[in-house]
This record gives sequence, structure tokens and C-alpha cells, in this order.
Amino acid sequence: MTSATDIGNTRPSAHEPESVARIHDVCFYSLTSSAWDDPLLGEPQFGPEVVDSAFRETHTSNIPVFEHPCLPLSKILSSGTFYYATNSTWDLSSRLSVRLARNAVSSRDIDTFDERFVWNEYILRSLLDFRERLNLHERKEMDRCQFLVR
Repeated sequence: MTSATDIGNTRPSAHEPESVARIHDVCFYSLTSSAWDDPLLGEPQFGPEVVDSAFRETHTSNIPVFEHPCLPLSKILSSGTFYYATNSTWDLSSRLSVRLARNAVSSRDIDTFDERFVWNEYILRSLLDFRERLNLHERKEMDRCQFLVR
């Protein structure tokens, strides 16, 4: 996420804020290649030996044939209809009454969420399964880095 606006706090009287932000812009970077890492250009950044090849073919209007592989997802996430909890210790996907009931028993585990309201539930479930196999120290470290976003 490269741009967002703070919307507000859903529970101002809570001892910990439950702030929400609206996503305006996102950027994706490959873990295996730097070919698409310049989001301003909107086209792959290949070496000179590839630039002259079929990868560089253009239409008559000089628009690149290839678009960023994450462009459709970027457009959806940047539509202004996606939100996230700015403090990852609370669950934006659950109703207030559910969160209050969880707080009563002090359950703050990241794997508690309502999958109906999580856009990446399938991916998140796989990562939570991976997290579950970690030892306690590694799990706490992963949680501290806030790698998993509901």
C-alpha cells in the first residue's frame, strides 16, 4: 500500500485505538525478479539484450504490449472501496459485538477473523497454516513484523 487516508477510530473509548484507513494506491514488487519494479514506467525493465526482442514489440501508438501483471489487482485495491486496520491488533473483519466478546476473554490471536470480509482469505489461510507450524518465538516475531494483514 503506497497511499491511504485515515478514516477514523471505530471505538474512541477503547483503551487501544481501532483506527481504519482507506486504501488509495498500492504497488506490487516481485520476490523473484526486478523486471516490474518501476511502477511509473508501467512496463518491464529488461536488459538491452531483451529490449530489442519480441518483449519490446509495440502497437502503432507506441503503447507497450505487456502490462504489469498485477495491474488488474492494483486497480481493484486502489478503487477507494478497500480498508484496513492501521493497528493490526484488532480485527476489522468482525462486528463490534464479536470483538467485544473476544476482548472479554482476551483473545487477540491473528487467526481469528470473519473470512466473509477478508479479500485475501485463501492466501491468508495458507500463511496462517505456515505460521501455525512455527515455534512460539518465530510466531511472535512474525506477528511483531505485521506481515499478515487481514
